[in-house]
Amino acid sequence: MTLKALIFDLDGTLVDSRHDLHLAINYALLAKGVPGLSLSEVSANIGNGAKRLVEDCLRQSGQPADGPLADEVYRIFLNYYRDHCTENTLAYPGVRDTLKELEQLEYKLALHTNKPVDPTQRILVELGMERSFKAMLAGDSGPERKPSPNGTLWLLESLSVLASETVVIGDGVPDAEAARAAGTQFWAVDYGFSSRETLQKYRPEQWLGTFSDILQYLSAAKGSI
Repeated sequence: MTLKALIFDLDGTLVDSRHDLHLAINYALLAKGVPGLSLSEVSANIGNGAKRLVEDCLRQSGQPADGPLADEVYRIFLNYYRDHCTENTLAYPGVRDTLKELEQLEYKLALHTNKPVDPTQRILVELGMERSFKAMLAGDSGPERKPSPNGTLWLLESLSVLASETVVIGDGVPDAEAARAAGTQFWAVDYGFSSRETLQKYRPEQWLGTFSDILQYLSAAKGSI
């Protein structure tokens, strides 16, 4: 069946947000006397939403992931990240031009992220992508966060497309699991925050070495119909 819609993850797929998230996490940890973490340690925890990111980073620092300390670190992290989320965050090469070309080709585009809606919108505006998507779900604006398929199913309904007409594009396990549970294709990003080995077991229909590879694969899919 012809592909009509593409649902994109944000962090590690459209944008490289590692440095701003790393700075925000360490600011919050250090503010409460908890040792900071390396960029690679923080990056390994990105993708499951802000609260889970804080919880996982606290565990790595040898601290409890719930209770008063965790609540305070989470509050400090959110406040700091909201004000600094665009300082070092960049769109990956080819993202903006490819999104524009996909729009011109009349594909329906949606954004599905576990990141809170406030920093999501700030990043999209800063990078000039706020008008690229017909529908959007963030971590605190949808029915359930990924890997639940409910957000993906909601987006399918919003876009008026079938799962068989849709591909989810992302770099993480939550993206892969949501796509498989919703019945869409899953195209894995090979330049994001998760390793190829981690995503291999989900058997992606395509691997994207660069974001613009999407156009090549869509063209090939049309030619095979």
